[in-house]
Amino acid sequence: MTILKWYFTIAFFLAKGTECEAFLLKQNSLISTFKKPLISTRIIEQTNLRTDLKKALQINGGAKVLQMSFNFPVFDNSPLSLSTSIFAITNAVGFIISILTGSHKHLDLLGTGAFALASIPSLISSTSTRVVVSSGAVTIWAIKLASFLFYRALKLKTDARLDDVLSTSSGTAGFWVISLVWGIICSLPHTLGTASSSEGSPITLVLGTILYVLGLVTESKADYQKWIFKQNNPGKFCNNGLWSISQHPNFFGNLLLWSGIFV
Repeated sequence: MTILKWYFTIAFFLAKGTECEAFLLKQNSLISTFKKPLISTRIIEQTNLRTDLKKALQINGGAKVLQMSFNFPVFDNSPLSLSTSIFAITNAVGFIISILTGSHKHLDLLGTGAFALASIPSLISSTSTRVVVSSGAVTIWAIKLASFLFYRALKLKTDARLDDVLSTSSGTAGFWVISLVWGIICSLPHTLGTASSSEGSPITLVLGTILYVLGLVTESKADYQKWIFKQNNPGKFCNNGLWSISQHPNFFGNLLLWSGIFV
C-alpha cells in the first residue's frame, strides 16, 4: 500500500486539472479494491487507471491535486515564470521605445509599472487570501510610484543623470537589462510567495500588512515633500519634513513596504 501511495504521489505532482481530479477519485477506488477479495472488475479498473495516469503525466503541474490528496503545501513555479516573462516583455518594449525616440519619459513608467503588470495575474486568479493581499499590495505600490515618476518625467522632460548612459545603443541596452534584473530580483518576495499553496499564518499576514502600510505612507510622503521642496528650491538638497531626519526616507519607506510583502 505504501508503494502504491507514493506511485500516486509522483503522478499527482505531474498532473493537474479535471483529469487529475477524476484520477484522484479512481486511485482512491483502486486502493479500496486491494482491501477486498480479487474480482474481475479490478483488471478493468487498473486498465482505466493506467490510461488516466498516462494522460495525467502528459500534463504539466499537479499542485492542486497533490494538496487535495495529502494536505500539505506544494510549490508551483508557473507564477514566477509568468512574472519573469512579463518583466522581460515590458522592458523589451521600453528598450525599443528608447532606441526609436531617445525619450526619457517612459523609463520609470515601464520599469516600475512592470511590477503591477506582473502581479495582476495572481491578483485575479488566486483564491488564496495571502496571495491576493500580496498581489494587491504590489499592484497598488507599483501604480502609485509609476504614476508619480511618470508625472515627474513629463514635467522635467529628461533625466540628466541618464543622458550619457542613454546616448548610445549599448548604454540603452545595458540600462534596460539592469532594469529587467532589478525588477525580477526585487519582486521575489512576492513571486516566491505566490508559488506556495500554503495559506501561512494570520499573524504574519496582519504584521506584514502593517509594515507595508507604514512603508507605503513613508515613501509617498517623502516623495511628495521632496517634490514640493524642489519646486520652490531648485538645485538645493531637501532638508524638510522626513528629509530633516533621514537622508533617504523614501528608500527607507520602500524597504519597509517590501519587508511587509516578504513577511
